[in-house]
Amino acid sequence: MAAPVIDKATYEKYNTNGKLRLSTGFIQQMYEDGSYDGGKNAAIVQIVQYRVLANENKHFSSSAIFYSRAKVSDGVFGCTAFVFDDPLEHQCAKDDLRGKSEVGGEIIAIKKAYIHGDASLPRKDGGTVKVCVITDYQLLSRGHDHLSSPGQELLTHNGDKEVHRGYRPTFIVETDWPEAAQFVEAEAPAAKRARGPDGTAVGGRAPPPQPSRQTSSGNRGEAVTPIAMITPYVNKFRICGVCTTKEEIRNVKSRNGDMRIFNFELTDKNSDTIRLTAFNELAEQMQSVIMENSSYYIAGGTVRAANKRFNASGHDYEITLRNDSEVKLCTEEIKRPTTTFKIVTLDKIAGHLNEIFDVLAVVERVDPVSEFTSKAGKELVKREISVVDRSATEVTITLWGEHAKTFDENALGQVVGFKSLQAKEWQGGYSLGSLNITRVVLSPELEETAQLYEWHAAVRPSLDVKKISTTTEGGAGSTSFVRDLRFITTIQALRLGSEQQRYVNCRATITKIKPDQALYKACPNDGCQKKVVDVDGEYRCEKCATTSRTFKWNYMLQFEMADLSGQVYATAFSNVAQKLLHYDAQQLGELRDSSSEDFNAVFQRAYFKYHNFRLRAKYETYNEESRLKLMVMSVDDTPMDAYINSLQDLAEKLKTLDV
Repeated sequence: MAAPVIDKATYEKYNTNGKLRLSTGFIQQMYEDGSYDGGKNAAIVQIVQYRVLANENKHFSSSAIFYSRAKVSDGVFGCTAFVFDDPLEHQCAKDDLRGKSEVGGEIIAIKKAYIHGDASLPRKDGGTVKVCVITDYQLLSRGHDHLSSPGQELLTHNGDKEVHRGYRPTFIVETDWPEAAQFVEAEAPAAKRARGPDGTAVGGRAPPPQPSRQTSSGNRGEAVTPIAMITPYVNKFRICGVCTTKEEIRNVKSRNGDMRIFNFELTDKNSDTIRLTAFNELAEQMQSVIMENSSYYIAGGTVRAANKRFNASGHDYEITLRNDSEVKLCTEEIKRPTTTFKIVTLDKIAGHLNEIFDVLAVVERVDPVSEFTSKAGKELVKREISVVDRSATEVTITLWGEHAKTFDENALGQVVGFKSLQAKEWQGGYSLGSLNITRVVLSPELEETAQLYEWHAAVRPSLDVKKISTTTEGGAGSTSFVRDLRFITTIQALRLGSEQQRYVNCRATITKIKPDQALYKACPNDGCQKKVVDVDGEYRCEKCATTSRTFKWNYMLQFEMADLSGQVYATAFSNVAQKLLHYDAQQLGELRDSSSEDFNAVFQRAYFKYHNFRLRAKYETYNEESRLKLMVMSVDDTPMDAYINSLQDLAEKLKTLDV
């Protein structure tokens, strides 16, 4: 079995410090994006298992024909749903792919691939996994043991992109490249291994970066990549910028255990900004050395698409620092850019739920700081303020942590710019909340600031503003009730929730319930609602990674609701379902086991009673079919005066229609 012939161009294209480095996280990215065209930066993966399909295409749920099937590893995930397209038969045969480490263990560069829309394979859990079709690749090396990070087991990826969505591997998986040994030796002085303080070579991976002071004159000779040019296709980069935002370390729970996360932003001399993230031990190192308003050179890192829900830098990508990333202090002064605002007026925030945006408004109320303990046992600090803008809309902003403590109580009546707030909806009312990246600027130097001061002095005193954060005790206030009131057929006909989730009110009655699906066995741990799996008489919670002899009953109530226009199915959980049935889930579960007649009677009593259902409408795609999913967020009595007035207004509008 001949070794692949590697030329100079191939070596320069794919080597990292003389080694082959796997594209960790590529499989998850592949299933999230749906296709991959690496261009100049192909994904490097290892073939763990391999076989020619011959006449076995019958296993695929489509008429597609593929040449061979492989289990592919990116160093983090392993996935058995990779296939080589039929036109690659000659190349695969020529490369003599094997997969087994003792004879194969091939490392390849995937240049082009896509997730097949029809072809899928059965999973052990009864589901299916869509096939990833490789259409262009290059063999780089063979004869390697199966690669993974030391101490890390290879995770099985079942093709469900939601299971690992947002996972950002930071460790490095790499190996020697024996077929390119002549090029490695030729570059030895430039690619020498990291050395310790005594000058001796450090084995294995390069140590975590230790930011060092370096004069600007010593760095001017090295190329700097403009932040605006950073994309996943820029293989090697070196940026320089001033730290404009530095967050505190956050502790979060994930599927892979507890993690520590540190975020900061760099802005270069062109006023372009990018967010950088470090995890765990590296997060602690970076948090101690990165200082706001100081400038840094940063080289190396994993470039990912920015999650716009948490990233307000304005860049399409963000950088995850790795153990081999280089961070150096820059003594060249970079002027901190003036804060820019992308303002959303308060009357428009309903269209920006869960997004991050900026607000310019006048402060009309400042509450004192309050401290409390969350359900999770965390000590929290918050302060609520009310603001109004020229849209004649008033909203409550909740400031958290240091933002709450440091907010100027003398800001009453002043124009304040809030950069990077997040909008939330709760039972008909809207509010804004601060994030770690939020910045508060009193009287920012904007043309709109002067205009807002003039409006507040001349117009505001005689104006009744719309308070969109106000709700009644029972749920949505009358204003938000009428605003969001919809008939069932309206929700369906307008496909509300197809672009982004929508919240609506609907006065309806329950006409059918599925009693056999109303309850499920849940984890008994406090605060956990995860469904447990019965394993030999014990109950396993995958979320908590615990096994217990007991469980608790929990609601997942599916029912048909109807109004004067039509009917639709909806789902209610926990307290909402309990309010509809007037029965505790645990008690109902015990009743099911003791008396089926009494159990069914509980559901019968819930029929044909009208309620105001606060619904979240969202379309979900399953097997390429888009379906409306309605979740009941709250259920209350209907504010009849507002409801009747709304129907009368609707009737008057219908009279004016030329039918």
